[in-house]
Amino acid sequence: KGQATKLTAVGRVRRKLAYTRLVQKADTARKPITSEQITGTLQSVKAGKSKHRSRSPIKKKK
Repeated sequence: KGQATKLTAVGRVRRKLAYTRLVQKADTARKPITSEQITGTLQSVKAGKSKHRSRSPIKKKK
């Protein structure tokens, strides 16, 4: 089997940002994505993830 390419969080966020810009059809779509935008969305995604996980811990099989 071939190795799956590991997608970094930044790569994912980048794609997401690009897509949202495309959908909004704003003039921002032409400007390059700044690192500030990436870090901002990264933080919000991280916050959401930690909140999401805590609901039920994974039970160990005996």
